[in-house]
Amino acid sequence: MSFQSTGARRGALALVALSLVVAACSGSSSSAPAGAGALGASQPPTDTAGMPGSAPAASGSAGPVTGHVGDKLTVIMLGGAKADLTLVKVADPATVTDATDAAPAGSRWVGLEVTAVDHSPFAAQEQVLVDGIGSDGNILTTDAIFAGFSHEIGAFAECTWAGSIDPDQSYTMCPAFLLPTGVTLKSVGAKVGGAEIGEATAVDQAVWMVP
Repeated sequence: MSFQSTGARRGALALVALSLVVAACSGSSSSAPAGAGALGASQPPTDTAGMPGSAPAASGSAGPVTGHVGDKLTVIMLGGAKADLTLVKVADPATVTDATDAAPAGSRWVGLEVTAVDHSPFAAQEQVLVDGIGSDGNILTTDAIFAGFSHEIGAFAECTWAGSIDPDQSYTMCPAFLLPTGVTLKSVGAKVGGAEIGEATAVDQAVWMVP
């Protein structure tokens, strides 16, 4: 009788221990964020000073490739295809050709000439997005809001959009940032791809320091 009781207690203890193991495994599994381990799902780097964005790039590479104005930087997109991006020059100030886009008082347009060669077979369905960092630390985008509506410059006197957005074909982009007087452009970032580069967690695959 005593033996059966001891065996029952041991069996109960073993069942409790097994339940704890299962619960622990279940807990660790359910606490993992959705998509953990996927490309672009790692934690942001601790030091992003001077770099546009604050999370990993939406690319197949570990982080952004860096350079200076004039450098060609090759990035790897989510599907593994490569794209070559070059920040050819910075026009500060840029001369707008449409009077409705004239910069408001106390600011100016700073234009970029960027060339891209997308080696993906889906290049025609992809795009290049750029952003920047000013010397005041503020993030710059190509969409400026003033005079009651949005202004996005696609060409200016120092740069003309040209080329074809097709696989392995070079094309030129002419985006621009609106900067306050006294603030200079510190860095320019770019990302290339499809819908994934517009997500909140997607940041630059390439960064050029200015000058």
